[in-house]
Amino acid sequence: MGLWRREDELFQSLPRDRQANLEIVAGAYKSVTGDKAYLSMPITTGRRLYDLLDLYEVKTVAELEQKMPGALREEVILPNIAEAEAFAQKVDKTSYSLVVPGIFEGRKQRWTQDEYMILWLRLITSQVKELWLLDGWEYSSGGAMEYVRGIMIQMRFEDEREDRLPVLDHTGR
Repeated sequence: MGLWRREDELFQSLPRDRQANLEIVAGAYKSVTGDKAYLSMPITTGRRLYDLLDLYEVKTVAELEQKMPGALREEVILPNIAEAEAFAQKVDKTSYSLVVPGIFEGRKQRWTQDEYMILWLRLITSQVKELWLLDGWEYSSGGAMEYVRGIMIQMRFEDEREDRLPVLDHTGR
């Protein structure tokens, strides 16, 4: 993923229909009034993926899927989403609605990893008032990008934001 500071450039390189899909979903999030928090979490990567690659003695997701078709979804994605949903139920949501990105499903529209990250980075930059880090976020490629974006906002390196975005770990610290 070459997105670290280039999601606008990547967005512009997408076909118009893909851009429209992203804008529709972003508009739906914008239509939810009130402040939002965001949960950075592993979805397709993370500790579960790396443990699974070790278990099956493979180095890539393609090799894993060749050796164990469906393993990525069944043993990584679905358990990662279930863990995030359980965490979301425990978080105090009195002040912010919590966006749990793993729940959003763009598979039918064949969303790419880059398209998901464009959406999430834009959401964090424009709408999120708190960034939560689920335990194990640091093993997630997307989680690392979301964390860096949160720190960039906190340090006021993002022109769109003048506030200091709180970045909280799974314990609320």
